[in-house]
Amino acid sequence: MATATVNFTLFASSPMFNFAPTISAGVGSATTGWQYNQSGESGLYFTTLPGSSLELLFFGTGIQLEGSAGCPFSVSIDGNVTEQSLASGLIFSKTGLEQASHNLNLTVGSGAGPNAEVIFTSAIVTDEYPVGQVPVEATYAGMNSALGFFGPWSQFSNGTAHTDYPGASVSVNFTGPAILVTGPSESFGQYYVAVDDEPDILVSTDAFGPSQTQLFFQSGLDPNQQHQVTITNVGGSSFAFNSIEVWESTFPSSTPTPVPSSASSGHSDVVKIVVPIVAVVAALLILVAALLIRKRRQRRRTATLKGPFAMRLSRAFGKRGVNALTLDNLRPKTEQPADGVFPVSFDVGNEQKA
Repeated sequence: MATATVNFTLFASSPMFNFAPTISAGVGSATTGWQYNQSGESGLYFTTLPGSSLELLFFGTGIQLEGSAGCPFSVSIDGNVTEQSLASGLIFSKTGLEQASHNLNLTVGSGAGPNAEVIFTSAIVTDEYPVGQVPVEATYAGMNSALGFFGPWSQFSNGTAHTDYPGASVSVNFTGPAILVTGPSESFGQYYVAVDDEPDILVSTDAFGPSQTQLFFQSGLDPNQQHQVTITNVGGSSFAFNSIEVWESTFPSSTPTPVPSSASSGHSDVVKIVVPIVAVVAALLILVAALLIRKRRQRRRTATLKGPFAMRLSRAFGKRGVNALTLDNLRPKTEQPADGVFPVSFDVGNEQKA
């Protein structure tokens, strides 16, 4: 079956990585662990200490590491170690992995030193899907109404959503295999991430970092099921994010589980309620109109002239009242002239001359 590849990029500044033994932004800290350097938009980490390591848990069929290595290093995936030599740009690549969760560990070799540092900039996680079933990315920025918010939140002028309230949370529902939350990592903070019914994950950010990185990432979720991801701020810290990106399934499952949005669900419920009400009201209006017409016709059949004119003029409109005087059909008036000569008579619409 033909497959298509989906890539997920994680910057070195993402808290999804675990660096050991230490991390710092202080000058010279590369000799005791990993030192952060704000290079470009995403930043990087570098070290000159042999034995320094970084770790990443990921789901996919492949992974690439980018940076540079001035000394040998080793990479372990699920316990399988491979030795790597000096490199720049793409320093490690592995494909053909089982589509499952994997544990990656990079360890700096003994040749590291002031003139032989290892620099790490990003990782690219690769996953494969059958053609026609590749998930589609949907992005919800800042205070998007599709997201569920609890507690006080504010929005900066650049669109970043922010809270420093303990227990404040944001959640999203989707049907698909992956989710990525991006935002600033410029101050120390802690937050819990809950994915469905799994145990909460505690994530910590450092007191330094770029204004845009991946605060949380998880793939390998069941593409046929609806998922809920909730991020909760821990007391004593703040949390901010720029966007939440989800990869939604584009193919029907054997047991469909559609994601009802508040708008579509509400619209559907309103239609189900309003249609019967409209039908009943329409039927009542038709019935009332029919009764009014019938009553009006009955009145017309029984109407008689009353009052002071009743004895002077009446025409038969159905039944005659007791006070009604029926007149014969009107005829031309004739009089006997004094000279015995009759004048010309007129019929309506016709004129005759003598």
